[in-house]
Amino acid sequence: MTVLHIKLAQETGLSFRQPENAETPRQFTGIAHSGQVFTKWGDRYIVDLSNIQYRAKTGVLLEHDPNQKVGVGALSVSPQGLQIDGTLLSTEQGKHVADTSDEGYPWELSAYIQSARQEQLREGEMVVNGVTVAAPIVILRDCAVREVSFVAVGADAHTNAVVLSDGTDFKPDFSLSQNKETTMTQEEQAEFDALKAKVAELETENADLKKAQADADKKSKVDKKLSDAGLTGANQVSEQVYGVLLSLNDAQADALIVAMKLSGQTQTKPPLPTALTQDTPPAAGEMKLTGSLADLARERAQATHQNKF
Repeated sequence: MTVLHIKLAQETGLSFRQPENAETPRQFTGIAHSGQVFTKWGDRYIVDLSNIQYRAKTGVLLEHDPNQKVGVGALSVSPQGLQIDGTLLSTEQGKHVADTSDEGYPWELSAYIQSARQEQLREGEMVVNGVTVAAPIVILRDCAVREVSFVAVGADAHTNAVVLSDGTDFKPDFSLSQNKETTMTQEEQAEFDALKAKVAELETENADLKKAQADADKKSKVDKKLSDAGLTGANQVSEQVYGVLLSLNDAQADALIVAMKLSGQTQTKPPLPTALTQDTPPAAGEMKLTGSLADLARERAQATHQNKF
């Protein structure tokens, strides 16, 4: 749960009562926070006062400094907002506020409020603190008052500071102003369009390079497998078969190359000498067979040839 710490300055509604005598403590009354909409970083906020929590006696400081105690007050919610009725202390800071006020210094009040829950109203309207607020707006819920301070000058008419509980600057992680238009000059728009086109071009080039590299790797792998099988790459197989090998996965390509290797292996026997199968004149130094021997050799050769198939 994000606890939001808010210090809201209220520049009007503060008054001091004149004491009846020197022994009577100086009293004051004012609106610590009006409960109206305030703006920070271009977004609108409102504190829900309907269930705001506070002590029976609330400390009043100077500039939200716990070491500078000014008085004690009682808080209440009125139609004007978060009201405080208090008494100034006899401290140096309390006397300082009283004396400078008598001289006409326009002190402001600032309420230190914690919000335990933030509700985003993105569409439509809602009634908060008796008034109708329209989206977009952040409604600060489950709030509690830590203290009220006299401040010399608020940061602006409504809000002094907004910080997270860990002390870091608060910046909502949501944007309520979704209907705000973002405009660019013609030159900026042209530059933006050119950058988008360049990015698209680079993405296309990168995809082409990846495909070319993958194709080259595939060809190299297929050529090596053909070479290991005793073939010689694309020169040994037809262009069509080579293309099929490139389209297959590794296992399928391996199986096809093995089948190609086996189909190319043939068992052959050397032919019989011509002299044994033909009745031709013998060459010089060659013995000529008689007719009966030639016929026998021819028959044996034919029988052997028939048995082979």
